[in-house]
Amino acid sequence: MKDANQLRDELSQFTGTCRYYFHPFNRSIHYTDGAKFFFENAGNGAYWLLDILITQPEILKALSREGFLCVTLTVTKDATAVLDVANDSGPGATVYYRRELDYTDCPAGEWRLYMIDNVILLSSEY
Repeated sequence: MKDANQLRDELSQFTGTCRYYFHPFNRSIHYTDGAKFFFENAGNGAYWLLDILITQPEILKALSREGFLCVTLTVTKDATAVLDVANDSGPGATVYYRRELDYTDCPAGEWRLYMIDNVILLSSEY
């Protein structure tokens, strides 16, 4: 399992994608090489986050309406987390979906992905 610094360092190398992937539950949402790397390597795997992003009606409606969403997973040192999906990352953003997690093995810190026109990507791939 990678620690936060190692994961951040490896994620920073993704600045584009060579291939798009999709989940069989929702083939209309694709994700990039960098997002795939995050889902595979955050903790013991964070495909649960992908499952949430592609199945929650509040997120899908907001993505359809907005076209751009900012996904922020804030993980504390005690392994709890808050997932926010909003139209921006700054103050005054409209949060369309929030979920508090009692436990995650994702490394502590703030992890950000974007959802743009039905594609999930790392901020460095934007």
